[in-house]
Amino acid sequence: MIIWSGWGILTPLIFILGTVPVTLGIEALMRALNGQPGGTVPLGFGLLGGAALNWVVGRKLNSAPGRDLVDPANGEVVRLRRSHSLFFIKMEWWSILAAVLAVVWIVSGLLARG
Repeated sequence: MIIWSGWGILTPLIFILGTVPVTLGIEALMRALNGQPGGTVPLGFGLLGGAALNWVVGRKLNSAPGRDLVDPANGEVVRLRRSHSLFFIKMEWWSILAAVLAVVWIVSGLLARG
């Protein structure tokens, strides 16, 4: 079961669209430079690319201005804002988690290569 609000369901698609081209590009570059596959390093950098793209899209969507409603009885103002989240986590915060995971993959890949 997937739980989302607004455009939060696009988070996995944005990660894929950001990760795949960067991963393939870095993998091709590493093969051209030293003739070997890159291991987890290209995937780590690709995930950083996907995280950056998701951060930009999430911030843009979640920073849209809200709508103010005024209660005529007491004059209290209520702001209505649309939230874009996946599993109750805003889109841009998924990027932080992905960036941490990407750094772990990059470091482990570099350490494994010696």
